[in-house]
Amino acid sequence: MRGATAQVSVQNIARTLFKDDATKEIVHFEFVQVTEASSSVAMEVLGFQRGLDYLLERGVDIEVITTDRSPSIRKLLKDNYRSIRHELDPWHVSKSVKKNLVSISNKKDNKDSLQTYCMRARTQLAIIDHNNNIGRPLATTQQGQPKHKVVYSRQTQQWVAKPMYGRTTQDFRNDLMERVWRRREDRTIVLSEPLPHHRRRRRRLLRNIAPVPRPDKSELVAQARSRYMSMF
Repeated sequence: MRGATAQVSVQNIARTLFKDDATKEIVHFEFVQVTEASSSVAMEVLGFQRGLDYLLERGVDIEVITTDRSPSIRKLLKDNYRSIRHELDPWHVSKSVKKNLVSISNKKDNKDSLQTYCMRARTQLAIIDHNNNIGRPLATTQQGQPKHKVVYSRQTQQWVAKPMYGRTTQDFRNDLMERVWRRREDRTIVLSEPLPHHRRRRRRLLRNIAPVPRPDKSELVAQARSRYMSMF
């Protein structure tokens, strides 16, 4: 079983849910009352350990378990459940990263340099996305005909029909997150170096309005097919 858990505290009770990621079903839950533990953190760990032991004692083969970033649960799994691979919920990780970035960006010395670096990061991600999706197959209609979209080309200053491609793949994100996490765990890398200052420059946005009316899509598709057939 590839498992995932969720902890929810309601008044004086901590509830722990165990979900199978393969089937999306809740396979077990545990309740822990405040009188059973010394703190809310201890309640969470106690409920988690009870539920995990319950599943293991009944022969459930748990390969991976995913939790939030709780240090207590991370230590529990590391010390007592070494055969189970522990992963962190990406939502909680990204939420923490966003919180830290917002906190840093609010500092006076970082406001300008972080707008620059955020733009650089977004550009780099866009390039990675583009390079990993080159060569995608064309999208087709139910009848098997290639799909087209009508756009205005500033280069040729004409309306043209461009072929539409299948959905992009985002598999590169998993590899990127793994690389980021390995780098974050490398104690030899200093992550607190000050950012260099950059002077902000105003940029004039270009107009994105075609100066000529948009022609009929069928005409452009026919022209595109004619150019394609002339190549052979």
